[in-house]
Amino acid sequence: QSERDVRMAAASARDQSLRQSSMFAARTIADDIDRAWRILTERADDPELHKLLIAASDAKPGSTQSKALQAWLARSYLESQIADKSDSWFITDRRGIQLARTPYSKKTIGENFSRRDYFHGLGHDLPVGADRAGVEPIHDVWLSITYRSQTDAATRVAFSVPVWENGDDSPG
Repeated sequence: QSERDVRMAAASARDQSLRQSSMFAARTIADDIDRAWRILTERADDPELHKLLIAASDAKPGSTQSKALQAWLARSYLESQIADKSDSWFITDRRGIQLARTPYSKKTIGENFSRRDYFHGLGHDLPVGADRAGVEPIHDVWLSITYRSQTDAATRVAFSVPVWENGDDSPG
């Protein structure tokens, strides 16, 4: 009886410890996610980003304007205090064209990603080659579905934050 009681007490203590560890892990992850949303939203409001986006919107990859946007993104990523928790950051324009990415990748700059859930927020990716006429960019922060990255084929999710031009409600 005594041995059985000791085993049951040990199992109960282990279960309690696992519950506490799970709750701590969940709070830590929730705090990390909340911090990421705040940082990304602050970056999206940066007036320098707004100017760079306007300048780079019709610029060719490799142009001075494109390089300035790429430099801003790389600097923002490194200064973000969440770079160790994210693999990459990227900026697409209102059409879904990727204008900048850090780490930089020639594979994706200039590609159209308007089919991705992280761009339109419809809860699914559109099929490759699907008609994207009328596909609008997100109008609020969005956590995407999982997708396979074109850069390295890894499975990812994206935290997307629209960039508002001139304080209005149309994404840049």
